[in-house]
Amino acid sequence: MSIYQAFLLLVFILLLEPACSSDPETPIETTIITGRISNYKDVSNTKIVKLSSQETGHYFDKEANIGPNGSFRFELSLESSKQFTLMPFHNTYVFLQPGDSVHIELDPNRPRQSTFSGSSRLENEALNVFYSEGYYASYRVPKNILTNYSPDAFLDYSDSLMRFGMENLSRYMADVDPGPQITKSLDALVRNDHYIRLFDYGLSSCSVLNQPKDIELKIQDDFQYYQQLIKSVNNEGDRLVHHSSISSVLDRYLRYLIQYHIQDESFNFNDQPYQKRLLSEIIENVNNDHLKEQMLFRYYSYLTFQHQFDFIDEHEDVWEKNIVSKLLWSKLRREYDERKVQSLSAAPLEEYSVRNLFMNPDLKGKIDEYQGNVIYLDFWAIWCVPCRNDMLQSKEELNKLLAQGHVKIIYVAPDEERENAQAFMSSNRIPGDHLYISPEHFRKILFSYGNSALPFQIFLNREGEVVAKGNHYSAISPVSQNLFAKL
Repeated sequence: MSIYQAFLLLVFILLLEPACSSDPETPIETTIITGRISNYKDVSNTKIVKLSSQETGHYFDKEANIGPNGSFRFELSLESSKQFTLMPFHNTYVFLQPGDSVHIELDPNRPRQSTFSGSSRLENEALNVFYSEGYYASYRVPKNILTNYSPDAFLDYSDSLMRFGMENLSRYMADVDPGPQITKSLDALVRNDHYIRLFDYGLSSCSVLNQPKDIELKIQDDFQYYQQLIKSVNNEGDRLVHHSSISSVLDRYLRYLIQYHIQDESFNFNDQPYQKRLLSEIIENVNNDHLKEQMLFRYYSYLTFQHQFDFIDEHEDVWEKNIVSKLLWSKLRREYDERKVQSLSAAPLEEYSVRNLFMNPDLKGKIDEYQGNVIYLDFWAIWCVPCRNDMLQSKEELNKLLAQGHVKIIYVAPDEERENAQAFMSSNRIPGDHLYISPEHFRKILFSYGNSALPFQIFLNREGEVVAKGNHYSAISPVSQNLFAKL
């Protein structure tokens, strides 16, 4: 063998050495969480539970099926330790590290008594103690404080709660020593609660939907308040945006922007110029890139929920430009495609049973009476302005549908304000059947369909199956017209 050939052989061996090394590759550690939910069927009709990351936002949810005995299992690949919320059990928090094995036992009727075992047991117990024992100042400010404080006084009040939360957090860290990851997360939580209080105050002072007609709306002043507030949130930057409770702040800002444009009862949510104006204001006012991405994510989800498919498609370049996360964008598109297909197909929603409506005997009797017809149920209340608007705007269309003979309309309201509700229905000649049920049944039915807002509509096909449910099915909306035509 020549010297040259020997040299080449040596080079070849050296190049192969890393691949042929006897040292095994570092295994990817799998983090496993198992759990059991007692009495699960009593509190929820969903078939899944979600583990939602507190650091990256709700759009990285991990889902698991619920077993017959309320059991579930997650397998995660974590690069670093993270805090999670167990959904829909908002009062249960889970802290996981790479390679962890954690088990949780919980009772939805007693969410503060969750028990943990396995690795990270101490961290999880410490985390849930912080939440359950009220170490941080809650953002749920009493309504009398929201409505009676002047802006300057409320800012002083909010600052005092912020200091109180920080003092409690320092005391908690000294008592429990939860570790740097949880400490960082809880610090963000206290700061976020401060901003949530400020947004709550702004919404209370400028809420168009809740103010009496004789109060002059200071729209421009309210807008300035929110511009300053969102600017402060922008300046916080990464201290806030990587914690999920910032989503509450952004949701409130979105609610404000929506309410900002509702200046009379003839307003139409389906108005595209309004949607375009709202989109522009988000782009202009939210200058932190991560905040803007999350804000547009929520607005995209809102539009998808409202079935504003044409508007989304028309401005797709805006979403793609500002929502840079591929994982987030793929989730949005998947939800959009699924809802659009459901909207056009009128297929039954298998996870929702009509039996949930039967808890009230009067409602069950009316549904049984109309068996074989398309049934349109509208849950409303006399104090709900959008409910009344929908009725007034759609009554002519509903009269036409009733004349066809195969569509039946049932309005359902809580009976606590029956007299005023009946007067409204009668004076405006709202067509259909009008039922008034106990507030308890009313709330339980809404909850069983995963809803708490009004108006709320449900479509039943001729076989008595739930084919659509939500807050966006006013009788004159394009999606409802499509359903009436298909059914």
